[in-house]
Amino acid sequence: MIFLLFYFFNIHTHAHTFAYFQVGIPSSLVNLNVSRCDKIEEIIRHVGEEAKENRIAFSKLKVLILDYLPTLTSFCLENYTLEFPSLERVSMTHCPNMKTFSHGILSTPKLHKVQVTEKEEGELHHWEGNKLNSTIQKCYEEMIGFRDMEYLQLSYFPHLKEIWHGQALPVSFFNNLARLVVDDCTNMSSAIPANLLRCLNNLQWLEVRNCDSIEEVLHLEEQNADKEHRGPLFPKLYGLRLIDLPKLKRFCNFTGNIIELPELQHLTIQNCPDMETFISNSVVHVTTDNKEPQKLTSEENFLLAHQVQPLFDEKVSFPRLRWLELSGLHKVQHLWKENDESNKAFANLESLEISECSKLQKLVPPSWHLENLEALEVSKCHGLINLLTFSTSESLVNLGRMMIADCKMIEQIIQLQVGEEAKDCNVFKELRYLELYCLPSLTSFCLGNYALEFPSLKQVVVRQCPKMKIFSQGVLDTPMLNKVNVTEEEKDDDEGCWEGNLNDTIKKLFNEMNSKGKIEPTLQVQ
Repeated sequence: MIFLLFYFFNIHTHAHTFAYFQVGIPSSLVNLNVSRCDKIEEIIRHVGEEAKENRIAFSKLKVLILDYLPTLTSFCLENYTLEFPSLERVSMTHCPNMKTFSHGILSTPKLHKVQVTEKEEGELHHWEGNKLNSTIQKCYEEMIGFRDMEYLQLSYFPHLKEIWHGQALPVSFFNNLARLVVDDCTNMSSAIPANLLRCLNNLQWLEVRNCDSIEEVLHLEEQNADKEHRGPLFPKLYGLRLIDLPKLKRFCNFTGNIIELPELQHLTIQNCPDMETFISNSVVHVTTDNKEPQKLTSEENFLLAHQVQPLFDEKVSFPRLRWLELSGLHKVQHLWKENDESNKAFANLESLEISECSKLQKLVPPSWHLENLEALEVSKCHGLINLLTFSTSESLVNLGRMMIADCKMIEQIIQLQVGEEAKDCNVFKELRYLELYCLPSLTSFCLGNYALEFPSLKQVVVRQCPKMKIFSQGVLDTPMLNKVNVTEEEKDDDEGCWEGNLNDTIKKLFNEMNSKGKIEPTLQVQ
């Protein structure tokens, strides 16, 4: 007796495998493997004259493998009785449209599970109600049902890696997914495997939080995804939030020319103390998952030792980014590379909020212009000595709110750099609110002898700045200010104090407070 193995591979022209009533089923068939056939919709199909019987028996079939069949909907759509008395193993992977096995009566007495992954280690199996049909339907509901989902939150999902990583899913798998949240998922070094990248073309919001083991959000090295992928990573991504990820080193290890998120407008990175750069180091190609890193040359070692990698380098482009919030990045020394290209990549920033970046040495490069910035908040950044250069401050034509707090080393807010030429007057046209709080080293807003104009400034708060004796040394114009309050909050019965201008008012209050032995003067100007 001859036992047969049928193996169909890369057949892209037929919609079915067997035309049963024309050729029949081989009685000695033991193994049936149908893989990578783009057009197949069903395995058994009635294409001839009316059948004389509705029963089909695969008497000796023991193994059935269906793999990478994107259009397969069923093993048999006809209402036949299918008998598999010897069937012991069924593997069904990457069959995104298979909702049911058959529509007729189905007998599989020796079958007790269906394999739904291709990896030998950590295989996932399903078995529902001791029935093959119920199992196939359940697999479809669990996996392919995601196609119509717009919002997905995965919280405390220990098996996420087993389900996502290594699965070559069809593009339509998450076709409508607009918002994805990965929360408290363990045992993963990356949140999104490269095989899911092409499934997330419509993703608009991505949030990864509270994942203790994640080292990068997207691992593009898998399947050479950085070479295979063309165009923006997430073409519609509007918001990205990375929160409480203690081992996160980078967003991705992209090694191509540039990473662009063309629609990104909101970016938040909070409490990621191990993060040094948004993408992998451009000098060294970093590997993970127990793979050996590439050997460095002596020149590369020298460059690595003497180069401080900024959080965002020239490979990063967020042309529509409007809100940037960074906090708890304790290894970051510079946010941007000092060149014009980096400035262009973040030219539309409207709100910049930086907090708890203890090693940060510069807020922005000296030559940067931030014409669209409306709000600036910096706090608990103890490595900063000066906040802005004069040339950068000149570009803040739309800045309406500035708050600087809890920075131990800041001496001036605006400083004229060596070789920098200042105009006679700097106008903060839109600035309405200015707060300087708990800055123990601050001596003035600006020590340069040039005029400052604040035509819209209505409220200034200066609290716990014991060394601040003067606001600026040049001419100061604040036409909207009319009184100074010595309390943090304005009271109706507080008449306040005004000495004709902001400089003289701060001088007088400073002298009065120090003469009374108050070393941390608190005052509010309105």
